[in-house]
Formats: sequence, C-alpha cells, structure tokens
Amino acid sequence: MKLPASATTWLPPTSYSGGPIGDVAYSYVFTGGDYKMSQINGPIYITGPTRIYVTDKINLTGNNDQIRIASTNKASLLLYMGGATASIAGQGVVNESGVAINFQYLGLPSNTSTSFGANTAFVGCVYCPSAAFSLGGGGNNTFDFVGASVSYTVKMNGHFNFHYDESLLQTGPGRGYIVTSWREL
Repeated sequence: MKLPASATTWLPPTSYSGGPIGDVAYSYVFTGGDYKMSQINGPIYITGPTRIYVTDKINLTGNNDQIRIASTNKASLLLYMGGATASIAGQGVVNESGVAINFQYLGLPSNTSTSFGANTAFVGCVYCPSAAFSLGGGGNNTFDFVGASVSYTVKMNGHFNFHYDESLLQTGPGRGYIVTSWREL
C-alpha cells in the first residue's frame, strides 16, 4: 500500500469556523479534496469525496471527537494512515450512508497497530496489512461490523456480528487474497 500518485498536492486543512452542525462544533468540514494532517483528534464532518493522509496519529474517543460521513451519495473518505498507531473508540467513525465503500481506512506499511473500540455498529473497510488490528467492545450487547478487513493479525474481544459487505465485490478495491481457513483461539 502506497499513497496514490494522483494525489500530488496534499493540502493542509482549514479549520471550520461556522456554527455547529446538528449539535456538534466540528473542527473541520471537508466537502472534497486531498488533505494532509499530522493527527486527528477532533470532530470531522465529510460531505464530499475526501482523502486524508495522516502522518502521525489518530486518537478518536467517539464522544465529541469523531469522523462523521454524511449520508449524501457523494460523501466518502479514504483515510491513509502513515503513523504507527491509530485508536478509534466509541462512535469514532459514523458512516451515515450505511455503504461500506464510503469509509476506507488504509494503513501504510508504517502503520503497525490499529484498534477500534466499538459501542455501536461500524460500516466500512479496514485495510492495514502491516498492523495488528484489534476490535474490542460489545460488552453484553452485540454490535455489527459491516464491510471488510485485511490486517496482519486480528484480535476480536466482545460480542460482534462480522458481516462481509458483498457489494464490495463490484465496488470495492481490487481483490487479493481469499481466506481458505483460519484457527479460532
């Protein structure tokens, strides 16, 4: 996994200075384009086709700091992670469309640890082939993971329904390895 050659100019984001959207005062509102950030740790709203390259870290607790992808048919996010660790908890990523391809987490070779602590459903694609992927949460409740995941290792802790989104066969990224067996621990 490499950064796309087509993204020749990654722009620094401009802070959003408008009023709250819904009840959230977003730090950034992206209507589309390519952006480069050192870290994500505040609320972001996506309303158009957006690519974000993060060079250092992602730390979203899911309370007031989350990525929300609008339900419009043009809103999507390709999130390239160049830092070593990413931590997304709670409702850290809300994909309002319910379409998995509209949120893609793409871990670059330097991304070695990615964790999602869910207390709600997750809809998206996680591709981090060099990372230990941890999916935790669920407690006494069962939550859905809808989409696809590729990682170096995976550890799931909690109660999850893991659903592969079959529409990714037509709309998703190129097809690579196919799981033929696994060992449950």
